[in-house]
Amino acid sequence: MFLNNWKLNKKQSQYSIYNPKTTKINEYPDLDKVKSFLKNEMGIEFSSKKHATHKQYHDNENKQIHKYYDLKFNKKEKKFQTKLYFPKHRWGRIVPTEYLSLSVFHRPTRHAFCELRYADIDVKNCSQVVILTVCNNNNFSTPKLQEYCNNREPILKEVQTHHNCNRDTAKRLFIALSFGGSYDNWIKDNDIAIKDKMPFMTDLEKEYLGIMTNIYNNNKIIIEDVEKANPLKFDEYTTIEGKEDAKKRCCMALFYQTVERHITENMIKFLVEQKKFVLEDIVPCQDGFMILKELWYDDILTDLEKVIKFKLNFPIKLDKKPFDEAMEIPTLEMVDISNKDEEEDDDDEEKKKYQKFLKMAADFEKTHAKIINKSVFVKQNTEEVIIKSENQMIVSYKHYNYGTIKNPESFICKWLNCNNNMRCYDDMEIYPNHKKCPKNVFNLWVPFKCETYTTPYTENKEGLNFILDHIKVLCKYEDVVHDYFIK
Repeated sequence: MFLNNWKLNKKQSQYSIYNPKTTKINEYPDLDKVKSFLKNEMGIEFSSKKHATHKQYHDNENKQIHKYYDLKFNKKEKKFQTKLYFPKHRWGRIVPTEYLSLSVFHRPTRHAFCELRYADIDVKNCSQVVILTVCNNNNFSTPKLQEYCNNREPILKEVQTHHNCNRDTAKRLFIALSFGGSYDNWIKDNDIAIKDKMPFMTDLEKEYLGIMTNIYNNNKIIIEDVEKANPLKFDEYTTIEGKEDAKKRCCMALFYQTVERHITENMIKFLVEQKKFVLEDIVPCQDGFMILKELWYDDILTDLEKVIKFKLNFPIKLDKKPFDEAMEIPTLEMVDISNKDEEEDDDDEEKKKYQKFLKMAADFEKTHAKIINKSVFVKQNTEEVIIKSENQMIVSYKHYNYGTIKNPESFICKWLNCNNNMRCYDDMEIYPNHKKCPKNVFNLWVPFKCETYTTPYTENKEGLNFILDHIKVLCKYEDVVHDYFIK
């Protein structure tokens, strides 16, 4: 069993039925609707608050769907093929690369693309049921969480009425708590006008804090792996208490997401092994998945509920969710997106080259960016930030080739010219506190080397006292100056 009491078994938890290096998920949206969506330039602008993950990859939804069509559509087989990405620390969810999949598209768009092709299977109230089951199995009392699970709809309505919000926003409050979030942040992130809190919710939040502490104390291996993958993950928190709190919330989120993934994958595994479904034709969607309509059978939900109860001991309930929020997409009348698009689809070599360029660009932009107002480029590593002119960039990287040996193509020339997706900032400044740095400003601050150490060390009190005494001498033994200096 991958979960024993409060503790996740690392080896079993990090196992997945998917191999991110080789598995491709086949997706069959309504192709005419995809083309019409693009032709009519439809889609929303992604906001940093509500669509933070989407915003990391795409400025707006139309660009996202364009990439999906350009890069993922297999014209010969009339299907889209997406790949999955496992975080380096291997905890939590597996997500589609570059957020290019039906599983993560904006809901009205996804519903429109899928309503005629798919059936959507979803775990009801998944995050709360999972956390409640873990608590019950460990005899940890959570009366408010139990009350919510027993009376979900009336309590959701109370939250909607009290905070003057819609049902989705109310649901996000409970999901946020399950992911290590807070009531205060939910109010702030959703621009809730009414600031007074519901007593039920404050009591529920206290229960979740107790749950979070138990999960953290029993699963510190999760945070160890997170910090190995990203040593600077928690550096933005300046106090010991702040870092500890952030680690607890991160651990809580990854704990739940790991359990959620195993529930979903065990259901999919049953369908593949026992019902002979094709693994690659099932679209995993966080706490559920989509199957092609023709694969649906009458007892599928009951079968899957029994599988999860027997194998994982979670009393989940499943639902076939309707695609009832589909946006209106005009009928496509013999329209091609553009001659250029069709020519690119016909030329597999060009498509492969473009995919190779995008992969190289993604790796390149982990350390490089353009500063628009200064007309320069920056290269960042762990020890310094190097500023380069355009000519210096060309000289430094003109050997990078994204083409073939017979037909080489200069990577740096393509990256520098007519590249709408280039990683850019308006300006650059120094912000030792990362939180205060605006998102459109590149932070020139390089952490002190000692801040990047993550390995255990032996405290040298004698050496520390020597340095502190030296600082007192420099401050002429004035306590106010000394305290200001060391803080």
